[in-house]
Amino acid sequence: CVAFGDNFNDLDMLESVGLGVAMGNAPDEIKQAANCVTTSHNDDGIALILNEVIRLLTLFNHTQPEPVRARSRKCR
Repeated sequence: CVAFGDNFNDLDMLESVGLGVAMGNAPDEIKQAANCVTTSHNDDGIALILNEVIRLLTLFNHTQPEPVRARSRKCR
């Protein structure tokens, strides 16, 4: 599991999840508690991490991710 946080209310979540990611605009204490730090929420920090996670999973599984087609699948 991946969790993103940028303030003290996110501290427990960041410390208990598999990959805790602090946003670049988070206080230093939050950044230190996280596994890694991404750019701020204004600079697409979440998208950068998710793209990297998907890339690594794709390499690990040796498969290409299936394209998402909103009309062919129901969201639940």
